[in-house]
Amino acid sequence: MKKLVIATTLLTLFFLSGFTQQQSLYIGQSDGASIFLMSTDLGPKKFNARYLDNEWGIGNMQTKSNHLIDNVAFKYNVTRDAFEMRADVNPEQVKRIIYSGKVFVHSSYVNEFGSISGGYFELFSEGYANLLMHYKVKTKPAKKGAFGYEAYQNISKDYFIKVGADPAVILEKKTVDILKAFTEKKAEAEAYVKKEKLNLTRRKDLLDFLKYYSSLFEKSKEVAEN
Repeated sequence: MKKLVIATTLLTLFFLSGFTQQQSLYIGQSDGASIFLMSTDLGPKKFNARYLDNEWGIGNMQTKSNHLIDNVAFKYNVTRDAFEMRADVNPEQVKRIIYSGKVFVHSSYVNEFGSISGGYFELFSEGYANLLMHYKVKTKPAKKGAFGYEAYQNISKDYFIKVGADPAVILEKKTVDILKAFTEKKAEAEAYVKKEKLNLTRRKDLLDFLKYYSSLFEKSKEVAEN
């Protein structure tokens, strides 16, 4: 596909209802995400969108071929679970987004209804097992005022665990329940937590555990290669 002229590009999970043909151009698919070339006049007020940062931030993109593209302008549209970017690139090749000191990846996950969805996650660890965080807009009714009830929105954060190629699952509130996500090498995982006296509800302990757990698969890979 030819490179895209510098414009606002939106990587989103679902077709954006209400867009006219003049406002959006369907490009293709990337890791389960629909990609649209957007007109630059589509501002947040038109969609009542909440952004992680209201201003454009400068960051980098890593492509599937591990090529790094720097000095790209991004905004994360939390309402749409989508990234808007201004770049002269083919968005189908985007693997991860790095901006505002954060790394974002696209992953499948088990949603609150027990079905599989896809979304963008902030990445906190990298290996066979990862700690991720998903941003979500929640709407709450405000108190009745002179103009009746007005809803307001805030951004919530939920932690997820992703193991191997499985969809990410919500981080449980107890160590014993968190361990249920680690079905492979279960004995080694439980023994390490017990030996090191880890509380997996603490981020430091959880990251320590994820690093150890991922190392088990690196060792298995090395043995298989030899």
